[in-house]
Amino acid sequence: MRRFLKNEEKRLKLTCVLSFAVASTLFNLSDLNISYANQNNIQETNLVEKNSEDKFIQELNRYKTEIPNFKGFNVWILGDKGYYKNLINLEEIKNIQATLKKERNEEYVFVKLNGKIAHDTTVFLMNKKHKLLKNIEEFKTITQKRLTERGKFPYDTVHSTFEIKDENFIMERLKSSGLSMGKPVDYMGVNGIPIYTKTLSIDNKFAFENNSKDSSYSSNINISEDKIKENDQKILDLIVKSGANNQNLTDEEKVIAFTKYIGEITNYDNEAYRARNVDTEYYRASDLFSVTERKLAMCVGYSVTAARAFNIMGIPSYVVSGKSPQGISHAAVRAYYNRSWHIIDITASTYWKNGNYKTTYSDFIKEYCIDGYDVYDPAKTNNRFKVKYMESNEAFENWIHNNGSKSMLFINESAALKDKKPKDDFVPVTEKEKNELIDKYKKLLSQIPENTQNPGEKNIRDYLKNEYEEILKKDNLFEHEHAEFKESLNLNESFYLQLKKEEKKPSDNLKKEEKPRENSVNEKETPAENNDFVSVTEKNNLIDKYKELLSKIPENTQNPGEKNIRNYLEKEYEELLQKDKLFKHEYTEFTKSLNLNETFYSQLKEGEMKLSENPEKGETNTN
Repeated sequence: MRRFLKNEEKRLKLTCVLSFAVASTLFNLSDLNISYANQNNIQETNLVEKNSEDKFIQELNRYKTEIPNFKGFNVWILGDKGYYKNLINLEEIKNIQATLKKERNEEYVFVKLNGKIAHDTTVFLMNKKHKLLKNIEEFKTITQKRLTERGKFPYDTVHSTFEIKDENFIMERLKSSGLSMGKPVDYMGVNGIPIYTKTLSIDNKFAFENNSKDSSYSSNINISEDKIKENDQKILDLIVKSGANNQNLTDEEKVIAFTKYIGEITNYDNEAYRARNVDTEYYRASDLFSVTERKLAMCVGYSVTAARAFNIMGIPSYVVSGKSPQGISHAAVRAYYNRSWHIIDITASTYWKNGNYKTTYSDFIKEYCIDGYDVYDPAKTNNRFKVKYMESNEAFENWIHNNGSKSMLFINESAALKDKKPKDDFVPVTEKEKNELIDKYKKLLSQIPENTQNPGEKNIRDYLKNEYEEILKKDNLFEHEHAEFKESLNLNESFYLQLKKEEKKPSDNLKKEEKPRENSVNEKETPAENNDFVSVTEKNNLIDKYKELLSKIPENTQNPGEKNIRNYLEKEYEELLQKDKLFKHEYTEFTKSLNLNETFYSQLKEGEMKLSENPEKGETNTN
């Protein structure tokens, strides 16, 4: 699959310096919750005003005489990653602002950090458009004003000597919508002074990487909240056209429906892939408008659109990155449904059109687009995979667990069709309910002899014992688990009662006069004769019947009834295969068990059909 740039790992960097977005309506930044450490002794930190610059230079002149073996000043610009100048004299310091104006086309001012004109031999300057924070109180005021004066706010970057940090996974949430706030809080320690830099603007994450080199891309930067709302409406239209808004569908079925539709209406941007070094082509194929406006995208563009669509639908999702099966940098979606997280490779859905696949499109999606990657959290373990992996974020997933899909939208939350909090899937039952269930398992287990030789009883007992021990290990038993265990217990109990009932019936294959011979088989141990075994044909026919019934039950079914029946059948099927010869009495027992399982499976499907014919009001189609 050619879906990635060779150097895309570099391009997939998820933080960039962004422009100040002038919005026609305001972004909601109240969720930033930037926190900071208590600073009890922060001294005065301020700009050097224009009319005080001469005095500042005079102070520097006196200051250098106090430094032993002084060789020159170093210059650091707040927000930079390294020194701007090293070992320059006072005359060069005087002209540094003019030099910067010429080189960067920006005005810069001297700053005093913690009341000092310099720290050791380092002098500090700051872009005049930025803001230097004096204390925490000022920071509180600025962030509050930022919420209400976005369109006319005079700066988009702040610096401080006290700690501020991003909270509530703001960068990860923006990334999953194709947006960014420049970069995370940046920290630099310079000569013992901590310097924190924070960008406050929100924009298309590729905005400043463009650097205005290509004016044709300018419409996709400096984006307003209104532009995001327009894009969300286009995503909503895609959801409706895909049929994923059908409330009768499960979340998994909605994911499959949307993934299929995106694969049908879009194409992988091969020109952007071939361009390689043409940044603008990559941006167009990877930003939040690539699918909705161009219908041409690369992996990041597909993933951003799908993650936002899933969150709008109430399926918690975020964008992840890793390596493709070919070992090339790749992006996909991490989505929550069926009480667990899954990897959805939207890009792979486009390859159906170009392939010669014998399977159906739906099966293709399930096989190639869902959970086809190894997953690891780099914060918890070292990467043991070289190819075909995605990096998850367990801490972020725990946050989503409590806050839900709507909060993942961050901007334009009103677009959400529903809100899903994964924590709602995990409500524990009371200790009393748990103990009552345990007692019921114990009661049924006590009715089945521990050393029974009956294969049906043995299978039931083994299964019950495993579930019983599983319940005992759980500190909390959640409602859905309680329901599944209870259904499994009832099914096993019905199975056991039916088994005992069948044992009491005389065998249809045995005549009354043959019973004494059957009862006397074990009276004396004699070598088995050929007529004690069924023929190879009969054995193979029985095996085929097991295979036929097993093929009807999905291998990864989540239905506890189907799961139980399949486990019984698989165990007996494997047992059959291991036998060189099959005794007649074994053949009879296996046949009874197979027929019983088939009856239970038919009853199970009939019950599901009745339920689907009479859905609850809350499950009606609202499409």
